[in-house]
Amino acid sequence: MLEIAAAAHSGQIVVDTCTIGPAAARENARILAEAGIAYLDSPVSGMKFRAEEGTLASMASGPEEVLARVRAMVGAWSRTIFHVGLEPGLGQTMKLVNNALNISGLVASSEAVAYGERAGLDVATMLEVINASTGQNFTTLHAFPKHVATGEFDGSGAEAHVVKKDLGLFVETAGADGAPCPTIIRAYDTVAAFADSDPTQDMIRIYPFVRDGTT
Repeated sequence: MLEIAAAAHSGQIVVDTCTIGPAAARENARILAEAGIAYLDSPVSGMKFRAEEGTLASMASGPEEVLARVRAMVGAWSRTIFHVGLEPGLGQTMKLVNNALNISGLVASSEAVAYGERAGLDVATMLEVINASTGQNFTTLHAFPKHVATGEFDGSGAEAHVVKKDLGLFVETAGADGAPCPTIIRAYDTVAAFADSDPTQDMIRIYPFVRDGTT
């Protein structure tokens, strides 16, 4: 951001789609504001397949007039744009909440489906039943049918170290704000062990990692 602030021109806008945490977003906004550059904290969600479709969800925070100026551009990669607040950092907080649910759901879904597979159930059949029932979530609806039931574990586009970083940001930020979230911390412990075993493996390989008892 220091390099951008030095090279850009007053009146320009930086749209930050990264997952960096609220403190970093606030610092980015401060650095750019000193150079007269507007900052839109606008992380995205949807995994690789939605990025390829241009149907991500954006969680934008910043002044309404800044979002209005870049809405058409953000809409090129986002199916839905949510304006979650006026202050930079709120978009990051929303992304961390979403990530905590998604990644914890990935761990819980891996544990439950792996138990069913070990007991003799077919993975594809389980997913069909779960997705018509109350256990459905993003993992069972999208990630597992595409990458677990097919045995194609390496296509999600997210590496293990990124998932560890994302959930770690939630754990760190929530803990600092006095919300320790013990269930999510336990999910993080599994994700951290998985990522430490091979940081560059696809995140979906957490399923065989859990199933085969490597945790």
